[in-house]
Amino acid sequence: MKKTVVLIILIMFMSSFTILASAALIVLTDIKGSDKKAEESEFVEVYMYTPEKSVVANVKGGKKYVRFNYAVEVGLMRDFAELKKNEPMVTDLVLNVIRDMDEATFALHNAQDLLKDGIKEKLRRELGLESNINVYVTELVIQ
Repeated sequence: MKKTVVLIILIMFMSSFTILASAALIVLTDIKGSDKKAEESEFVEVYMYTPEKSVVANVKGGKKYVRFNYAVEVGLMRDFAELKKNEPMVTDLVLNVIRDMDEATFALHNAQDLLKDGIKEKLRRELGLESNINVYVTELVIQ
């Protein structure tokens, strides 16, 4: 009789241990899985528009010229398609932003930021881009 009681207690203990271990394994696996999902959701797909040629423009009210190359990053494929489709218009918009800046503006420490902001604003307004826009300066020479 004692052996049967001990055997039943041992079986109940082993069953409880197995259930708790399984539950802990499921919880730990779920936590690791949610971390991976969080890492995957942090990745945002972006599209990069880079013109083939540099833009050369004269500075407003001065005798200096600017050679400028840039890249535009957008978050939606339709915005990227709009940039590619309207490539001459994009170049014209960038030229207008550069030509609206005078020599004193280009001498400021935040001249690149002003240039980037002007380009973003023009692209949103003229092309109706809806996604987040980033402009990267890859070349800026003032002569």
